Amino acid sequence: PGQIVLGVLQYIYEHMDPTLAFSCSCRIGLCGACLVRVNGKVVRACTTLVEGDMLIEPYKTGAVVRDLVTDLPPLVKQQGESVGSHPAPGGDEAGKQR
Repeated sequence: PGQIVLGVLQYIYEHMDPTLAFSCSCRIGLCGACLVRVNGKVVRACTTLVEGDMLIEPYKTGAVVRDLVTDLPPLVKQQGESVGSHPAPGGDEAGKQR
């Protein structure tokens, strides 16, 4: 209960599949770097609560680079850069693709 989609993706990456690729930056719902589709609806992974069975797919506005990483529209990239980088859990630098 209370788990967010980004937290689940991080758990999968850290404990189950270190090859999983996804994007994140601000982690507070401002930049849009973590946009994905959940059950067909475009959402921010960092603010969307997990509810039962969910199908998580790449945000398909740009080309899919790998797994959940897409080539984001320029405005989203610009917003992410304006927010700046913040340290991520585990010492990773925020904004890096995983």
